[in-house]
Amino acid sequence: MTTPETVTIIIIILGVAPAISLWWWMADGLRMNVQSGFNDDNAAVRAFIFVVDAAADTLIVHDDGNKMHQTVYDDGDAISALRRQLRMQKKLRVRFLFNEQADLEMVNVLRSEFPTRIDVRYMRGGRPRGDVHYKIADAGIVGHLSKHEYGQPERHFKLFDCSANNQRSRKRVFGKYLERFEQDFEAAQAS
Repeated sequence: MTTPETVTIIIIILGVAPAISLWWWMADGLRMNVQSGFNDDNAAVRAFIFVVDAAADTLIVHDDGNKMHQTVYDDGDAISALRRQLRMQKKLRVRFLFNEQADLEMVNVLRSEFPTRIDVRYMRGGRPRGDVHYKIADAGIVGHLSKHEYGQPERHFKLFDCSANNQRSRKRVFGKYLERFEQDFEAAQAS
């Protein structure tokens, strides 16, 4: 015969515990700050600096890397922000994965000043179809995702501030990009 205490324990196990877990998971997602829309070159620079400023240990960047007018990789403010962050965060390592090789000021400056903390590689075979570009600081504390046609200055973007979120929520947003970056970086051509 089942006692009232046993029934109460079963209700807690089957109903209340999952409800609390679901609420906790959803509450963490609500703390995530997400901006989205379309940006131009100037907004892309501001977003890049936002991500750079959050990086303490790692910054990964995947982009076309082509030489375009007003590219973030030739922008003085973006270069200064990354130099400043590398000086302040002594453990910070930056890895760039570009779809093509071009003469970019940011790469040249950083390689000369921080040669052991900058790694640049290039995709074999060029730009993948449906390529999503991203800049991610510290495994998802902050990240910027964008998608656009090759050479287009206007991009659809999402800028995530996950600094108030737990690692599981960050992984939900950035996990596939972090895994893809590691795979593609290993297979890419070093310069």
